[in-house]
Amino acid sequence: MRERAPWYRRRVGSLGRVSVGLVVVAALVGFAAPREGAWRALQAVLVIAAAAAYLVALVRSPD
Repeated sequence: MRERAPWYRRRVGSLGRVSVGLVVVAALVGFAAPREGAWRALQAVLVIAAAAAYLVALVRSPD
């Protein structure tokens, strides 16, 4: 059985791009939105969704 590549060398594909997009949107929300609780909650949800998408991409990676 072939050994899997380390996490930093795996091809993550479209879910990896979705993850990066969510992180960028979260950063934009952090810079542009007022410092209110609802905006910070939205930012946290975006970062958690990005982390989940990245983990799914790692699991589904063909490497």
